[in-house]
Amino acid sequence: MRGSRARLVVVMASVVVILLTAFVGMRESSKSNLDSYGGLPSWLPRSSVPTNRIVSATVQHPQLGIGGSTFKVIVDGASTLVTMSGPQTPPFVTPPPPVTRATFTITFAKTTGVVALRPRDFGIIDGNGNVYYPKAFADGTTRVLASLAMPTSVEVSVVMATGTGSIAWAPDGKRPVVTWEYTLEND
Repeated sequence: MRGSRARLVVVMASVVVILLTAFVGMRESSKSNLDSYGGLPSWLPRSSVPTNRIVSATVQHPQLGIGGSTFKVIVDGASTLVTMSGPQTPPFVTPPPPVTRATFTITFAKTTGVVALRPRDFGIIDGNGNVYYPKAFADGTTRVLASLAMPTSVEVSVVMATGTGSIAWAPDGKRPVVTWEYTLEND
C-alpha cells in the first residue's frame, strides 16, 4: 500500500509540474517582441517627414523613388499620377544567364489634360551601366496618350544585365522628371 501511495504522490507532483510549465510557457509566448526588446531608443530623432505621401515632380524639381513610388508629375500644363512597377522577368532557369528580359509597367492615373507618352522618353540603366532607350512599347505602339478618361499603363521591355539600375521618365525627351531605382534579379 505504501508503494502505491508513493507512486500516486509522484504522479500528482509530475502533473502539477507539467501544468505549471505549460502555463508559464503560454504566458511567455503571448508576449510580443516589444515586451522583451522595448521600443526605439529615446535618443533617436523623430522623423517629421510624413510617410505614404505623393511627392510632386517637375522638370525644375525632379524626384527619385523606388518601384511602387507614386509621383504627381506636372508637365506642359497637364498633371498625372505616375507609378512604376517591375521589373518582371521570365521564369528562373539554371544556371541563371548574365542577361535577362526585364519588363517595367508605368501607370498614369488621374491625368488632367493630355500627356503624350513615347517609349524613347524612358531611359533605362542596367546593372552594368548600359543605357537603353526603347524604340517601341512592349505591345509595339510608339505613342500613347494619357488622359482623364481612364488610367493608362505602358510597358517597356529590354534584355539587359542583372543588378541594380534605374528607369527615368523624361517627358521632353531630355530632362528626367522622375527616376525609379530597381534591382533586377533572375535567381
